[in-house]
Amino acid sequence: MPDLIDIELLRQLTRLARLGVSPDEAEALAEDVAALLAHFESIASVEIDDAPESSDTPANAGSPAVDEATLWPQPQDTLLSLSAHTQDGFYAVPTQRERTEIERAPPASGAARDDDEPQA
Repeated sequence: MPDLIDIELLRQLTRLARLGVSPDEAEALAEDVAALLAHFESIASVEIDDAPESSDTPANAGSPAVDEATLWPQPQDTLLSLSAHTQDGFYAVPTQRERTEIERAPPASGAARDDDEPQA
């Protein structure tokens, strides 16, 4: 049995997580968890006190910009005005029948449709 986790602790964890783990699966899971914990231990043992500065951090980063919240006047009206399909102050999702009618409708003000033949 792995030293870093015992089977009883693993059973408690799987019960808390509401995982259905059979006894055979518990043995394999305990080995996997022990391997993960061993990796974390090896990472934690790395000394970083003498490590050089990260190359992706600017030397003179300065202070962060002030984050100020501002109100957006009439956001609902602005956003709804961008949609072709609205109803009673909400987005209206066309039914399949309405979509078919929209697709069959003639193009507005001379705009070309995908299925139109180019005119010579």
